Amino acid sequence: MDKTAWIVVTLCTIGLVFLFQKSAKDSAESQKFAAEQAEIAKVAEAEEKEANGGADAPAIEEAPEVPAAPVIPDNITKIEENELLLESAEAKFQFSQVGGGIQNVTLKNHRAFPEGQVVLNRHGKAPIGALTGRDALMATPIFYEATAAADGTIAFKGVNPDTKIQITKTYSRTDDPYTLDLVVELENQSGVNHSSSDYYIHTGAIEHLHHKEMPIYLTYNWCEDGEADKEAEGWFNGGGFIFKNPPQSLLEANGKALQWAGPTNQFYASLIVPDETRPGSTWARRSPVTLADAPDEAEGTYHSLYGAMSFPEILLEDGASSSHKFKIFTGPRELKRLEALGHGMKEVMHYDDMPIFGGLFGIIPLLATTLLKLMIWLEGVFGNWGIAILIVTGIIRLCIWPLHAKSTATMKRMSKLAPMMTELKEKYADEPQKMQQETMKLYRDYGINPIGGCLPVFLQLPIFLSFYKMLQSAVELRDQNFLWVHDLAMPDAIYHFQNFSLFGVSSLNLMPLLMAITMIIQMKVGPKAGDKMQQRIFMFMPLIFLFICYNFASALALYWTGQNIFSIAQTWLMNRRPEPELVKRPAKQRRTLQDMQKARAAGNKPEKKAKKRKPRTGG
Repeated sequence: MDKTAWIVVTLCTIGLVFLFQKSAKDSAESQKFAAEQAEIAKVAEAEEKEANGGADAPAIEEAPEVPAAPVIPDNITKIEENELLLESAEAKFQFSQVGGGIQNVTLKNHRAFPEGQVVLNRHGKAPIGALTGRDALMATPIFYEATAAADGTIAFKGVNPDTKIQITKTYSRTDDPYTLDLVVELENQSGVNHSSSDYYIHTGAIEHLHHKEMPIYLTYNWCEDGEADKEAEGWFNGGGFIFKNPPQSLLEANGKALQWAGPTNQFYASLIVPDETRPGSTWARRSPVTLADAPDEAEGTYHSLYGAMSFPEILLEDGASSSHKFKIFTGPRELKRLEALGHGMKEVMHYDDMPIFGGLFGIIPLLATTLLKLMIWLEGVFGNWGIAILIVTGIIRLCIWPLHAKSTATMKRMSKLAPMMTELKEKYADEPQKMQQETMKLYRDYGINPIGGCLPVFLQLPIFLSFYKMLQSAVELRDQNFLWVHDLAMPDAIYHFQNFSLFGVSSLNLMPLLMAITMIIQMKVGPKAGDKMQQRIFMFMPLIFLFICYNFASALALYWTGQNIFSIAQTWLMNRRPEPELVKRPAKQRRTLQDMQKARAAGNKPEKKAKKRKPRTGG
């Protein structure tokens, strides 16, 4: 790419750098908050010990947020938990009678870190599908009597001891292996009329997939009338740019046409989807967790997010009942699958929330979905995601080839103007406005449009942003091999440094290094523009991009490396063509207003064309 290209692409990465810095800050604040809480606990313990005359203070056990399961009545026969299962080819749903919901979901074909299978709601404080309050889990979970049917359904029946409302839940499999249908029936057996707007259904909990996953990937999401919104886990830390917000413990959102809600991490989601769009609300909280691949980290370093989505307002006369239908999706964020499920669930991909750029007037979501679908098709043909990424890159470069050729020719002609530009700078060193006028006149005299070298960049910029946004959450790339890369969704670490980390670098990642090397080669073979100082400055661009992309998914570095190689090949072909000539345009003789006034003063009137008259006929 030329100098202007590097400027534009570098500006676009400022937003990404800002995002990563904010993510790191959120993580640091979270760890700081956890350390402060631990220090407060130590001080309190020391004060308590001193108050007791130096003797050890008696241990005080904190009350758990969710009480232990209630005692099972003698007249109910408990079904063993391992028998409360619904299975599909892709997922295993484990149910619990305490709360009458999905205790956890094992994704059979998805690998966890450091080993095993991905399990959703592993750290859940309540089962998915459990009834909750307006802003918190129920203080006393309801125990349900369970029955398992042979047709792929499980039913639960229980009574809320506070309201005497009988609750019946029926879970059943669907055509999608990660989705269950849920029907909740409420029957008023209290003897009095019952009304409430405090019925909510638990979405389940999701935590970070691995310790290197950035905090911005762990979010709570909701969709209103086709527009999805979200808040990242760092939102609970408070913060802010100018006005500092205090830490928050509860996230609440309301909508007139709420379609779904639930937490997601980088690749997976746990969503509650009512059958009908309706007014409603949702809430979310977070809780500290310990990740399997980072067991020694301080408590509060990592979190899970969980929440609930509201029922419509319940109005039941004595003896009356109402029925409410939901879909429960617990699986990978695959665009094709989410589109097929409907209800606007594809918006959970959030292709329209790039930092600074947003959705770029809808261009980024359109390109991201198109590129992903093209990659899926190519992978089906060639059987490898790395090859699919390179082919898509080649298609993009071929599409912009004419513009690239024109841009290269423009830059070569501009480089030949360098001596004249230097003379202008020296001649009008103290007159910047005059120098600007003369520079534009020089461009006009030689027929050069300086913006012509930027056009390919403005086309590549949304493509780059779309690729970045799509690849960062493309679960299809997980555990996919290409050459030495074992997982295209992760950095391609070929060696891990022992007890060493510098600016987040703790491993040797080869693909970003190749990306930087091909950038340097591309700049060497491309046309030079600007003075020597500017050229030296732009030689640092590969290092900047290396720093930014070092811990990105290797698929993104593969795409960038591929486009560099294609660009080098195109530049080599362009260099074999004859050099474009720098020819000055002949000056056009324009008659100014002053010239016309002088001609009138001298008595020379402009000649008028004689009008042709038709020959007269008749007498």
